[in-house]
Amino acid sequence: KEVKKRIGFSIFLDVLFNRSPRIQDHGRQINEYDHIILVAPIWASKIPTPLKSFLLLEKNNIRRYSFISVCAGSRDQKTKIESELLRLVGKRPVVTTELWINDILPEEKKNKIKYVTSYHLKAGDLSAFATEIMKHTEMAPEKLYHH
Repeated sequence: KEVKKRIGFSIFLDVLFNRSPRIQDHGRQINEYDHIILVAPIWASKIPTPLKSFLLLEKNNIRRYSFISVCAGSRDQKTKIESELLRLVGKRPVVTTELWINDILPEEKKNKIKYVTSYHLKAGDLSAFATEIMKHTEMAPEKLYHH
């Protein structure tokens, strides 16, 4: 979480000027985990700035990681995201997966930018992607936990 709440315009400026916001201490010892799975949206084809701050802070403590994005999806976005992750963490993710918002939208809202870009995940949305998540995380279904 970010130290202070920001508005859309300040978030836009962070993305535009490649700034990283201050984040709160997450209270975990990342180096105790063999493999972490990061799940985040994509902002303007980039890693969201709070996650960027986390990665810069923890890059020396991350052993292995995978990245799952929840996004609108676009051509070559996955390659760009993997390159950005490599630059931030210093190592490639084990797996990078894109979960496309269009896959869970009703037919009349699919591929409409106003619905795709403004969508906020709701409780239960990740369960719609459970099969895709399981395929890429080497986890048994009973081990998947989401809050």
